[in-house]
Amino acid sequence: MRIFSLFIIAALFFGYEIAWGSDAIPPHSGKVQVIEQGELKEIFTQIIENDASWSQGELDIRSFSSKPEQIILEGEKTGYRLLSITPDRYPGKKYISMVFTADDQDIATVRMDADVLFFGDVVCASKRISRNTLITPEDLTTVSRNVSMMDETVIQDTDNAIGKMAKTSIQ
Repeated sequence: MRIFSLFIIAALFFGYEIAWGSDAIPPHSGKVQVIEQGELKEIFTQIIENDASWSQGELDIRSFSSKPEQIILEGEKTGYRLLSITPDRYPGKKYISMVFTADDQDIATVRMDADVLFFGDVVCASKRISRNTLITPEDLTTVSRNVSMMDETVIQDTDNAIGKMAKTSIQ
């Protein structure tokens, strides 16, 4: 213990090279990159967009969290490798695990999760449409809605409804 203390004191008073040797790599050499939670959310969003099998709408990420919330990478070549992702390709709660690397060395494992929603345009009735009535452009409006749990039969273009007969009353 006493030798170790002397070694640390020598490093403080005489400099790093004398204590550790001139061939040693000093700590914090190279580029230091701090990845905050905002950047982790961007990476999460990009992975979800690339993995999505749905095409309609605008992606909305809510309740994002990561553990850890911040990563510090030191090295010239930094990156990440995907370990796992929630297996289904539909909106909802998503989980991603990945490893961040620096100079081909694993530095930190990060677990991220968020609620994934999609918003898109949906055709709705602008007024009550009675049964057996021919649908006109004035009867319809387009609104942006959460389409995450809607199936592909939802009408997203007014042209698909105009000129058709309403089989039931629509409100």
